[in-house]
Amino acid sequence: MLESRGSMAGSVPTAKPPLGDPEPNWKERYQGLKDRLTEAKSALEQSRAKLERAAEREAAVRARLASVEERLRWHERLVLRPEVLAGLLPARAAWRRAEPPDAAAAEREARFAQLSGSYIRARDQGAPAGAEHVEIAGLSWWVPHDERREGRLADRVVTGKWLPLVDILRTREAIANGVMLDIGANIGLTSVTRVTAGDTDVVYAAEPAPDNYACLVRNVVENGLSGLVLPDRVAISDEDGVGRLRLSGSIGGHVLADAGEFEVPTRRLDSWLAALEVPVDRVRYVKIDTQGREWHVLAGAPQLRARAGLTWELEFSPRHLRLAGRSAAELIALMQASFTHFVDLTPEAPGRRLRSISELGEALAYLESSYTNLLAYRSSAV
Repeated sequence: MLESRGSMAGSVPTAKPPLGDPEPNWKERYQGLKDRLTEAKSALEQSRAKLERAAEREAAVRARLASVEERLRWHERLVLRPEVLAGLLPARAAWRRAEPPDAAAAEREARFAQLSGSYIRARDQGAPAGAEHVEIAGLSWWVPHDERREGRLADRVVTGKWLPLVDILRTREAIANGVMLDIGANIGLTSVTRVTAGDTDVVYAAEPAPDNYACLVRNVVENGLSGLVLPDRVAISDEDGVGRLRLSGSIGGHVLADAGEFEVPTRRLDSWLAALEVPVDRVRYVKIDTQGREWHVLAGAPQLRARAGLTWELEFSPRHLRLAGRSAAELIALMQASFTHFVDLTPEAPGRRLRSISELGEALAYLESSYTNLLAYRSSAV
């Protein structure tokens, strides 16, 4: 019987451990959790540090924006907005037309008529055929017929009722009454507007294109500016003689060129002033818009360039200069030999606003196919 029981007991199966890796003990599990917690804390600290740096950058940007906004508010209070000038012009234009010319203006008009043969002929003929008439800010404007493509000068004037008020205000700090020279005057958008606004006393204007010139004279007469704006049909260049004018599809694109359609008289700026008996000692401002022939105009004015205190405004377009047979480097060199300081009038231009003329080449390096307008002068302090 005992053997039988022992035999039965020996037949009970024995338990075996599970297959595979043994389950980690609690210490290993705890260490793993602790390591992951440390990693999470480190990542959290890094994220917090990034957020703090981002917040600091945002605060710095906000501070700079606040400073820029403050400067803009200050600048807006310092410089007139074009809306102000547009609001003043109608009344001032009415005053000009209502008041007869004073004795000095009448005498100046009579003398100019003797010296400029083109003026009397244009005054008697009126506006050219096809010209359109428009009133802007109380001023009467005759505009020659051209292709009238959208965005071009004549389209902006006739369709958009545009005047160069922003450009006028941008350079107004350099206007000091006296005499202004408008070289490439077109239809008088700058000279007629400036005289009406009271920025300058007298303008001598040069414009070679016949239709532009006829409208310029008509705009002077109809706005009561006879004897105050004195237009001569001539192209200002570096030689006295005769040149050829190439007409463009835009009233703002006519230019002296060898392949021009017809002849026009050319005068050096110095000799033109002498021929018209312009009081050079009263010249304060010279505007040049000659489609790339700015070098030629300056080259023909050594006497005027030598005078301190005058402000010169001119377009600087490397492409147009090349088309006119001169390079940007040549114009820069001539300006550096003539002036002491300049201002790039493009608002987005890099660098300081007022700069030494020695920096002109470096300052204009950003121009490629584009252009800008410059103010330049010779300081009497140098």
